[in-house]
Amino acid sequence: MAVTHANAMHYAESLRRRLGFTDVDSLCIAHITTLAADLGHTSWLLALATAGSVHIVPDHQTRDCAAFWASIRNAGVSVLKTTPSHLAALLEGRSAVSPGLHTVILGGETLSRSFAASLLDKGVTQRVVN
Repeated sequence: MAVTHANAMHYAESLRRRLGFTDVDSLCIAHITTLAADLGHTSWLLALATAGSVHIVPDHQTRDCAAFWASIRNAGVSVLKTTPSHLAALLEGRSAVSPGLHTVILGGETLSRSFAASLLDKGVTQRVVN
């Protein structure tokens, strides 16, 4: 018996619809987490469902705040998926003149209302999804 890709495609299409993205959006999504956990699959599946692209940030840059922000800026990343604690650590190296992301998708742990609001207030992103 073969395993189909139907569940992965259902997840990708459901995520695309729920977030309101279309093929026209041509998203560039940063991939910064392991593929060993379900958290890591959102990036590439959402890119696939929107005819977008995935910018794979090297592991050493996901631990170096300044290098991380330079990497996603240079790649034209518009969407980021990570955990709140990882993003909080990365924000320490974000320049005040860094362009904002379109969407930040946060999961895997509790997201406080104050942290989500600060992402919007500081121009880190236009939209926070949990």
